[in-house]
Amino acid sequence: MKRRDEIAIAIFGTWMVTGLYVDGWAHAHEKPETFFTPWHLILYSGFGAAVAYFAITGFRQPSRERAFDKLVAIGFFVFVAGAFGDFAWHQIFGIEVSLEALLSPTHLALMTGGLLMVGGPIRSAMQRPGDDSPSLRSFFPALVCLTLSAAVVSFFLQYVSAFRWGGLLQNEDEQFFNVLLQSGGVASVLITNLVILGTALITLRRWRTPPGAFTLMFGTLAFSMVAMLWWGLIKHVPAALVAGAFADYLVVRLRPSVDRVAAVRWFSALVPLVLWSSWLVSLELTVGVQWPVEIWTGMVILAVLEGVGLSILAFPAKPAVVADVPPPIEQRSVTTSG
Repeated sequence: MKRRDEIAIAIFGTWMVTGLYVDGWAHAHEKPETFFTPWHLILYSGFGAAVAYFAITGFRQPSRERAFDKLVAIGFFVFVAGAFGDFAWHQIFGIEVSLEALLSPTHLALMTGGLLMVGGPIRSAMQRPGDDSPSLRSFFPALVCLTLSAAVVSFFLQYVSAFRWGGLLQNEDEQFFNVLLQSGGVASVLITNLVILGTALITLRRWRTPPGAFTLMFGTLAFSMVAMLWWGLIKHVPAALVAGAFADYLVVRLRPSVDRVAAVRWFSALVPLVLWSSWLVSLELTVGVQWPVEIWTGMVILAVLEGVGLSILAFPAKPAVVADVPPPIEQRSVTTSG
């Protein structure tokens, strides 16, 4: 990716994330809840400006000179699908509020697409060989995009952010209590997912585990918690065993390792998907799931995205290897003695 494109993504990304936070401010201060709002205009106009820029620059460049980041392109299509899906969702189900808005599948699609697009300069900088100690000037586009990525993730996890509390006080408002209870439930899934999948990824960095290893690990983690707290929670153990058995199957089928990073990404996405889907099924069959659909579906999607993020930390993509080029042979003048 060319440096001017990195700078462009940093600028347009800042534009869009500013719109995202202005939209969050509007929700927090109970401004009009419609799809067509000034804050949505800021967000989507930034996206439109980015599309126009890359369309124009791409048209002007010869095809052989175009440097393309496939993940940026995927992010573009995911974002567009999320935008159209969000409009349709609002027309069918209405405008989400509170926690439902943060966990809506269409909103999470917008988040995922945005992260893939704004990650372009980060990936470009990571793949640049011999640049381990860059200057602030050369590093600035990647720094901006790293900050924007963290800001987007923080926005969608604002319900568990320590920065949102004015004090650790009691609040007996029923609506506040319901939101707090739902937030705690989602946070418990994300933290449990972090512990279980993080342990699995650390294991895979060193070993190709034998069959049954993750079934034993996941089942033991769930059973020990049940045995400690209350036997009525035994319904969680089968879900953990199913996910562990599926993880063992993926080890055999995909062979995730430091040399097969793509397989690790699939492992890290599919295991949380099976674990928390099975967990929700067990809850539905025993006590029922009474949360709005946006919350429990979004919770599973977040666990999957968290898994992929953990895999990036544990198994980062290897930088591009540039073959050593021997120095040019010095041309020496040949003198003849007379």
